[in-house]
Amino acid sequence: MSDGQVTPITDFADQFVEKLALLPSATAFMLPPNCPPVNALPAFHKGYVTYGSFNRINKISADVIALWSMVLRAQPTSRMMIGAIENKHDEDTYVKWFEAEGIDAGRITFCPRTTLPVYMQQHHQVDVCLDTFPYSGSTTTLNELWMGVPTVTLPGTSMASRCGACWLGHVSLEEYIALDKEEFVRKALELTSNLDALNELRIGMRERCNGSVPFHPEQVASGLSIRCARCGSGGVPTKRRRHSEPCFRPTGTHRLLSKKQSEQCQDNVLNNRRPES
Repeated sequence: MSDGQVTPITDFADQFVEKLALLPSATAFMLPPNCPPVNALPAFHKGYVTYGSFNRINKISADVIALWSMVLRAQPTSRMMIGAIENKHDEDTYVKWFEAEGIDAGRITFCPRTTLPVYMQQHHQVDVCLDTFPYSGSTTTLNELWMGVPTVTLPGTSMASRCGACWLGHVSLEEYIALDKEEFVRKALELTSNLDALNELRIGMRERCNGSVPFHPEQVASGLSIRCARCGSGGVPTKRRRHSEPCFRPTGTHRLLSKKQSEQCQDNVLNNRRPES
């Protein structure tokens, strides 16, 4: 089971022996408790852009830092914050990798792994996040979006590399998805060149998130129950479904099913009726 954002049918169908069953979202996002509000873009009062990463440290490699350094070299006044640091050895390793790319250690801020409320508060210091590859962020990307911080991501040809692209697609931020390293750098620079637009996006991000399926667990659960009903003996369609045919009526990024619509959709499935178009 998956969704069309993390496993696009045209690119991924041949990677699976079994047919892909498309859900409204591959998973649901549970809001962190005691989450701080979204703040104004920090670049306004800092006078420079701050990029960030809160991904697990085992996702950060010399190649990842080399790509981030391309962004920092192209924007000499910018800085970067890296969270989830577990020990001094990791910090020293990253400093060496940045310095090897010509980035002074004074431009990098390291934040140790901390409690969830403090971690969420750290997003107040970041304007845009830069994703890791080939193992991209997933829950961290969702947390960043909820805190108003978009992520520039570079998806690959595996599910693990497409998590960031998946969540950006669900909130209609495809312009933050890069096709190659050169475009990754270009997008990061272009998106931070208009701070007013970036701040407007930041302030309205929670409304955008609330209009997307992953931020509504009940919608994800409804889609899952419909899919399971189709797989059960009482709900298997007599006609084989095509790879590209979703197992339910898609809700769209900003078009959630109401409770009544969800119940009707499930009733259609259980009684082997096609939903009204």
